[in-house]
Amino acid sequence: MPVDDRAWLLAALADALAGGAPILPLGPGVDAAEIELLRAAPLPEGTAVVVRTSGSSGVPKAVALSAASLRASAEATHEAFGGAGQWLLTLPGHLISGLQMLVRGIVAGIEPVFCDTSGDGSFDASTGSAQERLLERAEAMPHPRRYLSLVPVQFGRLLGLAEADPVAAEVLRGFAAVLVGGQAIPMPMRRRAHELGVALRRSYGMTETSGGCVYDGVPIGDTRVRIRDGEVQLTGAALALGYVGDPGLTASRFVADPGADRGADPATRWYRTGDAVRCSAGRCR
Repeated sequence: MPVDDRAWLLAALADALAGGAPILPLGPGVDAAEIELLRAAPLPEGTAVVVRTSGSSGVPKAVALSAASLRASAEATHEAFGGAGQWLLTLPGHLISGLQMLVRGIVAGIEPVFCDTSGDGSFDASTGSAQERLLERAEAMPHPRRYLSLVPVQFGRLLGLAEADPVAAEVLRGFAAVLVGGQAIPMPMRRRAHELGVALRRSYGMTETSGGCVYDGVPIGDTRVRIRDGEVQLTGAALALGYVGDPGLTASRFVADPGADRGADPATRWYRTGDAVRCSAGRCR
């Protein structure tokens, strides 16, 4: 379904989370042949949403997510932030970053506010008019607890506006959390946010983990992180079911715990991210 029909998307997503028919949100530039192949492929049992992604590899994949995984991620986010609130949608609804904001709103029973005026939920922060529109939407949000999610380039441009405009700075400070992910956040950008008093929260995650699963270096919910041969591996309730139409890739990326013979739970599945990171004292970087 196209994400520009917001009423339809929200209704279908709510139905899928309640056990209804699974959905495939579609953004602009859809490859019709690819979609037909996905429609013909069998879905893993329990699939609620299929999200197309290329991730960091650039190789197109279709990730099958269950309602339980999406809900677990949403609930873990609100627990980490100290409570549910209203999300200002600034990211495309066909990607997990934007879709998860919708899921959080459905789980909390709080309707999101859309920032853009035209299409898929994305927000182009490069123009002054777009920045002003975001601030106007933020000021008009009726819920007392407000959340915003951005990628670093969007966040950097809004910081620039806030540094030049005290009113814009006050609006940004009004968010209970500004979740930024998708790429590493440079230390100078983090310092700028701190100096402005913006409640920056750094996110790490991917479509295969239903979105962000590590905030500010700390796993959220029941997410666990381990390092095997220099690779980050993740497990927890937010883990995806696998890839649609690619059992080989599913088997290679979602692996059973090889330590089952040493007392580990053989039913535990770990997602091999392909990322390298260091963890110590419960924090990852």
